[in-house]
Amino acid sequence: MNLHRYLFNVFCALATMLEQRAFWLLLLMVPSVCSLDVQTDKFEPLKGNQQLEKFIADNHVRMVYFYKTDVKYLKFFFMELNKAADYLDLYKVKIGLCNCTDEENKGVPDCNKPGTENSVQTYRNGNPLLALELETMFDVNSILSNILQLVLLREVPILQSKEEMQTQLAHFRGKQDVVVGYMKAIGTFEHRVFMEVAYAYSDKVKFIVSTDRKATKLFDQPPGSHGDKMSIWWVWTQLMGTKDTHYHSIRFKGEHSLTGVAKFAKLVTYKKVSDIPADGMDPYGDLDIGLVRFYYDISSRQAMYQLAHTICKFFCGSMGHILINMDTEEGRTAGNYYGPLPAVSYQKSKETDRSFMGGDIKTDNVASFLDGFIDGEPLYPDRSEFQSIMAENMEEVKGGEEHEVSDEILDTDYENVEKQDDKIANAVEKTRKIPMVLGLVPALTDKTFTTVVQGANIAVVLFYFPFDAVSNANLRMFGEATDRVGQQTALKFARVNCYDWTDVCARADITIYPTLRVYRKDQSSWDYHGPQDAQAMFATMKLLELTTPVYVDNVNKAMEFIADKGSKKVCPMGEVTNITVFGLFRKEDTKEMAVFKQMSEESRERILFAYTDIPQSASIAAQLKVKLPAVVLSKFEDDLQPTSMYEGSFNLNELKIFVQDNKLPKLGVLTPLMFPEIRGKFSSMVVLFTDETDRCQQPMDSVREVVKGEHFSNVSFNMMQVHDNTSAGYQVLSKYTVEPAVPHIALVNFQKGEVFNYISETFLTSDLTNWLKNVLGGKVEPSSMLTKGNWKPVNKGYDFLKFIDLAKKKKKMLEDKKKPMPADKMNEVPAPDMFEEKLKERPMEDSEDSDTRRDLFDLQNSRLYHQAPGRTTHKHEERGPKGKPPGVDENNNEIKKQPPKDAHDEL
Repeated sequence: MNLHRYLFNVFCALATMLEQRAFWLLLLMVPSVCSLDVQTDKFEPLKGNQQLEKFIADNHVRMVYFYKTDVKYLKFFFMELNKAADYLDLYKVKIGLCNCTDEENKGVPDCNKPGTENSVQTYRNGNPLLALELETMFDVNSILSNILQLVLLREVPILQSKEEMQTQLAHFRGKQDVVVGYMKAIGTFEHRVFMEVAYAYSDKVKFIVSTDRKATKLFDQPPGSHGDKMSIWWVWTQLMGTKDTHYHSIRFKGEHSLTGVAKFAKLVTYKKVSDIPADGMDPYGDLDIGLVRFYYDISSRQAMYQLAHTICKFFCGSMGHILINMDTEEGRTAGNYYGPLPAVSYQKSKETDRSFMGGDIKTDNVASFLDGFIDGEPLYPDRSEFQSIMAENMEEVKGGEEHEVSDEILDTDYENVEKQDDKIANAVEKTRKIPMVLGLVPALTDKTFTTVVQGANIAVVLFYFPFDAVSNANLRMFGEATDRVGQQTALKFARVNCYDWTDVCARADITIYPTLRVYRKDQSSWDYHGPQDAQAMFATMKLLELTTPVYVDNVNKAMEFIADKGSKKVCPMGEVTNITVFGLFRKEDTKEMAVFKQMSEESRERILFAYTDIPQSASIAAQLKVKLPAVVLSKFEDDLQPTSMYEGSFNLNELKIFVQDNKLPKLGVLTPLMFPEIRGKFSSMVVLFTDETDRCQQPMDSVREVVKGEHFSNVSFNMMQVHDNTSAGYQVLSKYTVEPAVPHIALVNFQKGEVFNYISETFLTSDLTNWLKNVLGGKVEPSSMLTKGNWKPVNKGYDFLKFIDLAKKKKKMLEDKKKPMPADKMNEVPAPDMFEEKLKERPMEDSEDSDTRRDLFDLQNSRLYHQAPGRTTHKHEERGPKGKPPGVDENNNEIKKQPPKDAHDEL
C-alpha cells in the first residue's frame, strides 16, 4: 500500500465523523467575528515562500494554516488549536501561520489556491501530506488524533476493508502480535487515546486502526453494539503459522482512558505466561496489574502449564499470568506459599493480599474464581449468559426517541437478522441459484403415486416440504445420487411435495420431513436413516440393485470378498463400500444360511453381503483358521485388523452385534460419514493430525503400536490429514488448539466435551500410553472445552414496528438535510451557554491520564524517534506487506519531492 493510498484511507475515514458534524452545524450559525489577531507564541508566523519552505522541510510533521479571510468557525478552531499546541509540541509537531493578506506572502502558492482557508495543510520533509478540513478539527481530541495518525502514518495504518485487514494480519503471522483498534469515528477522544498509546509502543507491537465494522468479524469477540465508539483487540499473530487463518484474539474490556489502554498495551508487550525462576523473579516489574499465580511441583508441572496457557487465552488482557516452580528455592521465596500443591491465587494489586482458590483445580473452576474479581461481564465464555463467543455479535435495534439514527443502522441490522440460523439453512441459501439435478426424479401426484410405486420392483421416493431447508438439502443430494446411478438401473426414483399433496403423504403415514422411503415389491417398505449425504445415498442405491446376499460360485471370486493383511486388495464394490460380510457354509448348513440371508435382507448398512457353499469353503476356512460355518467381516482400508471372524451360534441378534462391533477400523481416516458411528459407540476419540512429511512418521508408528496393544477398548483411534489451512483436518485442529501444527495428537471426551492435547516433544509409545492412561484416569486437566450445542435460533428475528419507526426517522433526516437553511437562521447567534455545554460533554483530562502520558513520553524518548545526525526519516522495524515503504531510496531515506502544482491532484 503506497503513501497516497494511506492518505486516501485517512481522508475517507475522516468523512465518517458523523458525531462531529452535528456540533459544526451549531458553529455554522455563529456570525463572523474572527480576525487574525491571534495572541499566542505557540504558532510560528511565516513570512514569504522561503521561510515557509524552510519550515515545512523538517522531518517531523508540520501544520500550516493559510489565512485569507474570516470564516465563521475560525476563532473556535484557533481556541482549540492553542490548547492542543502543548501536546503537539511533545510529538515534535510545530504549527505555522501564514497570513496571505500580508504583502510578503502574496507570492506564496497556497495563498492563491481557492478554498485554502477552509483547511489546515500538513507536511513532512517538504512534501504535502493531507489537507485537514477545519470542520474535522473542532477540538483538542480531533486535532491530536488526526495529527498523530499522520505522525505514525507508516507505523499505524488505517484500514477500511476486511480484505485490507486480512492482508495486514497475514503479514505478521509468526512475527509479532497486533493490536487492532476499531473506531466508529476518526477524530474522537478514543481515537486520540489509541494513537497516543501506539506512539509509545509501536516498536514492540504492531498497531492498526480500522473504520470498517465488517473487518472486526475476523476476531473472536466483535463489537457488541452500535454504541461502541472504540473496540480494541490483542491478536495473537506471533504464534501463528504462515498458513493459519483463525486469529485468536482477546478484546480489551477495560476503561477507554489513556491509563486503561496504556496498561493494556504494556501488558501485551510482556510474555503471555511467565515462569519463576526461569523468566526471572519479578516478570512484571512495576506494572501494577492483577496477577494470577499457578504454584506447581514436578508432579503437577504439565497439568499446571496446560491450565495456565488455557486460562491465558481468556484473561491475558486483564491480568498477568505467573507459573511458580515450588521445587526451587527461588520459587519458594517468590511464592511465599507453604500449602498443598498445586494451587492458584489472585492478587488484584500490590497493596492487596492474595486470595487463594479452594476446591478442585480445573479450568472451569479457575475461570469462575478469576471472573469473581473482574468487573463487568465474565471473560470466560462458558460462564457467560451466551453459549459461545459468537453470540456477542448479535445486535439489537434500539427504539425510542433518544436513539440516534445513523445511515448504517438499518443495513447492519438487516444483515444480522437475515443471517441464517443454522449451517444447513445457510448452505441451502448459498446454493439456491444453482439448479438441482432432478431429471431422474419425477414429481408424483395423487394420480401417479400408486402406479409408479406398485409398478416398480424397487422404488426410492423422497417425501419433502419445498420451504424447509433440510428438505431442500436432501432433495438436492437425492438428485445428485440418482444422477450418479444413471438410467441403466432397475430402480425407480421419485419425489412427493407434501405441501401440495398432503393426502398422498398422509396415506403413506409420513410424519417426518424429509423422509426417504424404499419400496420393494412383495416386501415391507423401510425408511433410510443413513447419513444425509449424496455419496451415502448413492452407495445405498447401488447396494439395492443387488440381490442380497450375493452368491459366489468359485474360489477366486470368493477370495475377492475377503481382505488380506498387508495387501493392497480393493473391495469388489470399492466405489460404494469398503466393508464386506462374507458367509462360509457347507451345503448342509441350511439353518445358518437362512439366518445369514435374513440379516443381509434386514441390514440397512452400506455393507456388501455375500456367501458361498461351494466344496472349497473348507479350504478357505482352514486358510483363515476358522471352523465352518463362519462369517468373515473385511475392512479393506484397515491395515491393522482387516478381518474379524465370527464362529458362534448363528443367532440373528448376535450376528448383528458382531457386525456393529467390528465394522469400524481400528485406526482409520476420520470422515464426516464415520463420525456419527464413532460418537455412538465410543466414549472418547483420539485423533492424530498428520501431513505427508517424514516428521509425522514416528507419531504414526507410536499410535499404531498403542492400537495394537488393545489397552483402550472404549477409545476410537483415528487420523486426519492436514494438507493446508483449507482442509477439514486443519479446521478441526484449529478448534482443539490455538497453535495448529502437525504432528499433533488430541483426545476428545464426548460426554464432557473436554479436549486434551498431547504436548510432549517426544512421541514414544510408552509416553503416549502413559499420557492416555492419565487422561482417562482423570489425572490431566483438559486443554480446552468444546462449545456446547445450542439448538435454538442464533439470531433475533425482525422487530417490524421498530424498523418502521427507524425508517421514518431516517427518511425525515434525509429530507431535513436537503432543506436549505432559512435566511433568518443564517446569522442567528446561539444562546451564550450553547458552546459551553457542548464543551462540557467532551472527555476531560484526569490526573491519572496526565501521569500516564508523562510515562509514555519517557518510554518514547528512550528509543525509535530519536535519530542520528544526518538522518532524514524515521527508523522502521516493520515495512509492511509489500517490503520497503514507498518514496524511499536504497538507503531507506525519504525522497524529497517538489510539491505538485495542485495538491488535490496528488491526492
